[in-house]
Amino acid sequence: MEAILRAFLGKKYDIMKVLADNADKNGICLLTIAQVCELAKASKPTVIACFKELESKGVLKRLSNGCYEIARG
Repeated sequence: MEAILRAFLGKKYDIMKVLADNADKNGICLLTIAQVCELAKASKPTVIACFKELESKGVLKRLSNGCYEIARG
């Protein structure tokens, strides 16, 4: 299933996986954009575009610099 999602979503999958893997039990992820870029092996513009898309869909909420909340449910 992971291979299918990666093929369909490309770098978006890698970025979302980094966020999910680094979130605590409350869905809080404490990573800067630079850290996400490094962990997902993605460029800064790609990460920023993905974050904006996730925020617009209500999946991700920026709480402060380097602090994001992933929607649960």
